[in-house]
Amino acid sequence: YSVDLSLDAEEKMRDLCSRGKSNAFLFFDYGLSWETLIRERPFGTARAYFQHQVSSDLLIRKGHQDLTCSVCWTRIERIFEDHGFSVEWMPQSSFFLKYAKEAILELGKDPLAAGTLRELLSPSHMGRSFQSFFARA
Repeated sequence: YSVDLSLDAEEKMRDLCSRGKSNAFLFFDYGLSWETLIRERPFGTARAYFQHQVSSDLLIRKGHQDLTCSVCWTRIERIFEDHGFSVEWMPQSSFFLKYAKEAILELGKDPLAAGTLRELLSPSHMGRSFQSFFARA
């Protein structure tokens, strides 16, 4: 088993939380719960993207492909809750529909913006792949 966690990122989150309770934080990223990481991704989440194709071979095109991994939202959630924040995390599409429905309807009237909205909201594109993490005091 191999889980890729950024302990440095967790330390940065602790630092952000300690800067004041009147803040709100919003992150969008690939993310999973601890349970999902252990159950479904026992060999980690690191992956490469090249020309919109995903690969598990991180070294095949050194310097010519994007590398990424998923955030463990459960660990980040615990940090924010320990500092008194309420936390919500959900698929990106759910976040936008919950908090920006009126703006989506307005933007959807513009053909150019409508295409971008489809990418952001569609479960087969970024709507399900990306998660939103919202913490507020």
